Amino acid sequence: MRDRVALSLSIMAGMRIGEIAALTIGDVRDLDGRAVSVINLSRHQTKGSKSRRVFISAELQKLLNQYLATISDLSDSRAFIRSSRTGSHFSNVSLSLRFKAIYAQAGIKTSSHSGRRTFATRLNAAGIGMRTIQNALGHANIQTTALYCDVSDDQLANAVNVI
Repeated sequence: MRDRVALSLSIMAGMRIGEIAALTIGDVRDLDGRAVSVINLSRHQTKGSKSRRVFISAELQKLLNQYLATISDLSDSRAFIRSSRTGSHFSNVSLSLRFKAIYAQAGIKTSSHSGRRTFATRLNAAGIGMRTIQNALGHANIQTTALYCDVSDDQLANAVNVI
């Protein structure tokens, strides 16, 4: 369940490995004990030292709630995604290696960053504007965002048929 939640935060919310590793219970749980609809990341949890908001879908909220129900110590300062070995936060490298191992078990040769790319590509395929995707990913430069968005043949065919 922990691995599914970590991967889902990458694929369904576009979070970076370091952001996922840095999450605490207090970041994902509201005062009522349920998963939040927006995760507010501090500048210490993000790349580039800029705070950002991560919007969470209803489907992902449901998964987060299921995972929260399995955690015994729900102190706000405790790691949300915990290492089985230490019981605390994963390092960025350890979580990255965990993602790569999960992808490898599924027969997918890719990087740990693939979830974010999938997130961006899916938004782009759904017709979401590049500036919105840029903000969702927390990129400072829109050109970086464009590199994340693969274009399918269906999208190209649809594009020329609009004219």
